[in-house]
Amino acid sequence: MRWLILFCCFTGLFGFSFSGAAQLPELHPSVGEFPQLHPDSLAKLLALQKEFEELMELEISYQECTPHQKHLMENEMLYSRSPLSTAPWGCSWYCASDAMNAQASSTLSPTTSTSYAANQVHDFDLKTAWVEGETGNGEGSRIRIETKATGLLRLTEIIVYNGYCKDLNTWKANGRIKTAKLFINGAPVALLHLEDDYRAQTFEIGSFAGKDGYVLVELAIIDVYPGEMYADTALSEINFEGTGHH
Repeated sequence: MRWLILFCCFTGLFGFSFSGAAQLPELHPSVGEFPQLHPDSLAKLLALQKEFEELMELEISYQECTPHQKHLMENEMLYSRSPLSTAPWGCSWYCASDAMNAQASSTLSPTTSTSYAANQVHDFDLKTAWVEGETGNGEGSRIRIETKATGLLRLTEIIVYNGYCKDLNTWKANGRIKTAKLFINGAPVALLHLEDDYRAQTFEIGSFAGKDGYVLVELAIIDVYPGEMYADTALSEINFEGTGHH
């Protein structure tokens, strides 16, 4: 009995606990420079994309182009797609994988012109978003993506575009995720602490293989940054990176 009392005092003094599972790691992201949602910057990029598309329709040779047109041609990869596209450049993890399905615990009802469906969380387009449909700010809502991962393919990074990122006003109007619990293949892996930022947030999560050929990635919203106008929490994109055959 004496040794038991001493043991209990020791564990209490140093904060040890044997009453439950180990505490989940708490992860913070590295924040990139993309996208640019300042109205002036975004308008300029959209205008250049439109110019490039019009130039391609002219079907003129490089020698016939003005210096500005030559600049557009020389930067085809930059101007040939939307400045709100998150699609990877060149070869990436997606050469050997793809998101097959997305499901959410709730979804905001669509309007006549706008969908908020779960599959929009992985369409490489920041003009769309999944928006939860729970009462309140969205705490407790979940989003899950099933992504192919066969052979030696491993999932190592999750890239999150937090909020409704189609423009700055929409981003401010809707809620964003502050903290989420990450599950991989049904098991809790980490707590993700997201910045209140529309730019790419990359989390290094370890290395996870597929289960039955797929990796199931799920986020459960714990806390949110409230929107200025709507009591809805939005998520524009969850993208992936990893190692293996690509």
